[in-house]
Amino acid sequence: MTARNHTRFIGSMIIGSILLLMLTSRPATADGNFALAFNGTSQFGDAPAIPFTNNLWMDVKVNWNGSTGSGGQTVLYNGHSGCTGWGVFLTDSGQLGVLVGGVDIPLSTAILAPGEWHSVRVSRVDEIFSLELDGVEYPLSSNPSPTPIGGCSNPAVQEAVLVGNGSGVLDTPGSSPGDAYNGVVDSVRINGIGKPPKAGLTFWHLDEGSGATATDIHGKVLTLHFDPQWVPGHGK
Repeated sequence: MTARNHTRFIGSMIIGSILLLMLTSRPATADGNFALAFNGTSQFGDAPAIPFTNNLWMDVKVNWNGSTGSGGQTVLYNGHSGCTGWGVFLTDSGQLGVLVGGVDIPLSTAILAPGEWHSVRVSRVDEIFSLELDGVEYPLSSNPSPTPIGGCSNPAVQEAVLVGNGSGVLDTPGSSPGDAYNGVVDSVRINGIGKPPKAGLTFWHLDEGSGATATDIHGKVLTLHFDPQWVPGHGK
């Protein structure tokens, strides 16, 4: 090997080593793989309510931290859990169901295991609720009819898409939610069946990694309250 070729070889080795070091030293979240952790007491996110209760489905990845003794926790909701809309609910024992605001809580036999990532889907298609955990469908105990968005008799109630609870936007400003979620959420999606604007209503990847807002692929802003924590996400 000539001196010139030897120098080129050494240079290539150094550049290759630097590139390898850059790749292997990147943190797990370097590609924007983040999620949001909620404390089960006060933290939540809200965005403008979606004006539909039928032909919708909600998808969310969850890593539950367990019971807080509150009687139940709401992961994701559209409306206000006291009187309108519906969302993803779980009992203190991790039993999954649907919270139908001011009407009923149909439950399934699906159980979340604390400390593990799960994929949850709740849908209401042609006025029929269904629930899936990790791709497996579980029957629900009832099929109530939710009150439409905007149909609450209390004009002071503010409805919203809520991540981390079902009633964080309450009648009294600054009041704490009563069914707050204790755990991590990632990839929050609400889709609609039918022609636009119903299809693809919102999808927060939650990959910002910092700040007090998250923005979905359509520019819909989720405002975060009481500092939920950005943590490593579920993965791609």
